[in-house]
This record gives sequence, C-alpha cells and structure tokens, in this order.
Amino acid sequence: MNGKNDARVERRVATVEDLDLRQKSGSKRPTIRGHAAVFDQLSADLGGFRERNAPGAFARAIRERHDVRALYNHNPDHVLGRTPKTLRLAEESVGLRVEIDPPASESNLLESLERGDVSQMSFGLVVRDEKWEPGDGGPDIRMVLDLDLSDVSVVSYPAYPQTDAAVRSHAKWLQAHPDLRLWRMRLELERYRSRAASMR
Repeated sequence: MNGKNDARVERRVATVEDLDLRQKSGSKRPTIRGHAAVFDQLSADLGGFRERNAPGAFARAIRERHDVRALYNHNPDHVLGRTPKTLRLAEESVGLRVEIDPPASESNLLESLERGDVSQMSFGLVVRDEKWEPGDGGPDIRMVLDLDLSDVSVVSYPAYPQTDAAVRSHAKWLQAHPDLRLWRMRLELERYRSRAASMR
C-alpha cells in the first residue's frame, strides 16, 4: 500500500517512555528502539470518538510482511528504515515494538533523541476490522482489531489527524444503534439531577 498518497491512511501517536538509542554489538551506529503503538490504552478525543488498539491488531501486517517505512515526522524525505532489513517490527505485550537502523545522515535527529527533545512515535494505518462501543458518558470508543500498516514515525509533536473513513464508520455504527441516543439522554438527565441535588 502507498502510505504517502492513500487517503484512507490514518495516523496515531503514542507517547512512549522507552524510545531510546541503543548501540548494537559490533556496530558504530545506534539503533532507535521503542513502541510505535500501545495496546489497551485509550487515545485522546479524536473528534467525537476515542480509540484503543487491541492486542493482535498488528499481527497480520507483521505476518504478511507489509512494506513499512520508518519516517521522521511522517516525512517521506526522511526515511529512517524499511522492513525487513533496517526496520524490524514485533508485537509485544506492551504494543508494537520497533527497531530502526537509521542512516548516518540523520545525525541531528539522533542527537535530539539522545537529549530527550524528541520522545514520541506515531504510526500510519488503514483499519480493516473494528468494533465500536459506547463511551461511558464520554466519546464512543473504537477498538481497532486488524489493520494494514503503512509507516511508523518518530515525531516531534503528537497529532491525531482523522480520515473520512473513520468518521463514516462512526456515523454508520451510530445509525445502527438508535437506542444510544436515548441512553445518552438518560445519562445526562441523571447527571443533571445529581448536580442539582448536590447544590441543595
């Protein structure tokens, strides 16, 4: 799949505490290691819904050896690695584990990583299977069960750009569950009554 031009590609950011540089044995160049995505953690509000990656969501993409690039800020002019040789992917209990062997030309990025100025990762995906759930008084929750993976990226700023595909999927799910509107109205009424009672 062409992650650069594919309008279906969505991008998500993960704040990771383990993004770091490691010196490989026998190599003069460091390896970037971390998690580009985490499992079972809710995203920020993505424009009316939140999202969670299910364990196993990346398994098929890894098994089928998708052609995945490692980028800096999702910029195809800054390719840090590519599967299978200079980018290695694996699912762990935490999430999507990445190891990148960056080129020497990215010395500025490597210095920023070493200093901790850059500490987040993101990934580009096309959702293939999903499950929607009503949020408990908040935005609805989209569980990503299976996806195509286009890229992983070291990023300077977190970003949650959405695609029309995600919005349409959410709207379709809501149409199939008209009872949710009544449920939400009742929930809001209960909260209003609770606030009013506490002010007496």
